[in-house]
Amino acid sequence: MVTNKEVWVQGVFDELGALVLSYIKTIVGDVHQAEDILQNVFVKLWKINIQSITNTKAYILTTARNESYTHIRKNKKFSAHVAVDCQIFSKTTDPLRKICIEEALLKLPQEQREIIFLKIYAQLTFQKIADTLKIPINTASSRYRYAMEKLSDLLGETNNE
Repeated sequence: MVTNKEVWVQGVFDELGALVLSYIKTIVGDVHQAEDILQNVFVKLWKINIQSITNTKAYILTTARNESYTHIRKNKKFSAHVAVDCQIFSKTTDPLRKICIEEALLKLPQEQREIIFLKIYAQLTFQKIADTLKIPINTASSRYRYAMEKLSDLLGETNNE
C-alpha cells in the first residue's frame, strides 16, 4: 500500500533529484559520494514531518549542503579535487567553451562556486540563498557579484559599456 508520504517523497525526488545531485557534486566533487549523500538526504526527508516544511526546494538544498559538509568532515581522506558539471552553468554546445567555463569555475573559491550554483542552476533568490547558507543576504549577493566578475576575468570577457 502506497502512502501519501511515499507519493510526496517520490514527487520531490522526481522534481528535485537531479538538481540536488548536481549541487552535492559541486560540493564533494565525486559522483559516487554524491549519490550516497543524496540517499541520506532523502532518508532524512522521509523521517521528518512534511507539514513542517514551508519551502521544499530550500529545505532539501539546505539538507543536501549539511549532509555534504558532514560527509567531508567525517572522511579525513577526502580529495580536495572538485568536479564541476559545467553544463549546468552554460547553455553553450561548444565543447571548448564548456571546458573553459569548467576550468574557470574550479578556480573560484568554494563559497563563490556554491553561490553561482544556487543562483543560476537552482534559481534561488538571494534571500533563499542566504537562508540556505545561513549568511546575510548582502553576503550572498556580494559573493555572487565577485564570482561573476572573477568568471568574466578568467574567461576573458570584458564589459565594454
